[in-house]
Amino acid sequence: MSKTNIKQSGPSTLWRYIQIIGIIITLLALGFVFQRIWTIGQANWKKLLSVSLLLIVISGGIAHGLNLILLGWSWQKLLVWFGESDAKLKVCIGIYGRTFIAKYIPGNLFHYPSRHIMGNRAGFKHPALVGAVVYEIIGQLVAAGTISMVGFPKEIGLENTLFIRLAILPAIIVFPLIIQFILVHFSIGKKLGFPEKPVWSGLKGLLPILLIYLLFYLVDGSIFWILIGTSTGMWFNIPVLYIFSTFAISWVVGFITPGAPAGLGVRETIMILILTSFIGEPSAAFVALISRLVVTLGDLVFFLFSYPLSRKLDA
Repeated sequence: MSKTNIKQSGPSTLWRYIQIIGIIITLLALGFVFQRIWTIGQANWKKLLSVSLLLIVISGGIAHGLNLILLGWSWQKLLVWFGESDAKLKVCIGIYGRTFIAKYIPGNLFHYPSRHIMGNRAGFKHPALVGAVVYEIIGQLVAAGTISMVGFPKEIGLENTLFIRLAILPAIIVFPLIIQFILVHFSIGKKLGFPEKPVWSGLKGLLPILLIYLLFYLVDGSIFWILIGTSTGMWFNIPVLYIFSTFAISWVVGFITPGAPAGLGVRETIMILILTSFIGEPSAAFVALISRLVVTLGDLVFFLFSYPLSRKLDA
């Protein structure tokens, strides 16, 4: 009996330690961000109260909120790929948007169990829901990693940057096959309880979904570039590819940090560290702050948009 208790408590204890480390990282990142934001200066603080910046935040938030529909769409396609052929797009977007807001609860993972519960209530089977989450996490990391490499090949020691950038893009086709091979070869899907798919079906089923994730990061990267230009006036101080990579890297680091609600503090730290060398520390801190306002508003817009779509599940 004691052995069973040890086995059961082991993973939960490990996860508790991981969450504690994540919370510590979040607190340190928040301290760093607040200290940098304090350096913005009196002139830039006045900008926060300007009508023009308010319009930037509102328009950027609406654009980000609408862009999040792509994530709901990709989740629906994953459910269909795992056998839930009756998964309607409207319902899936509704569930995704309503539960997506739960990432703001400390822990940065409560949107997954919330979505699972609502998805199960909608009639989706447990194995498909588990598989969709696993593939979603992998797909987002692969898409963001691809964009990051396209933007920063020189910084990671690669010389022929044009060749590398051109070579990375076709490699996207190979990613679904590699992911599927690893999951099937090591029986990871079987251990997690979701249905395994043939390796070659990964190309047909996962490639379109991976392209949706890439489109999501490109659209949000464009919003980020417009945000930098309109809020600081420094439209061309940063190479455009760097801006897309900065957004992708900061999103992923915030995404994988346990304990950080919606990547709070962690994402802004990455933005400040990268942007400072291009536009200076005060402007970088200012952009990070405005970006957080835009993303938070966008998440709220997505929630309000999706709520009516899944209201029938409340009955």
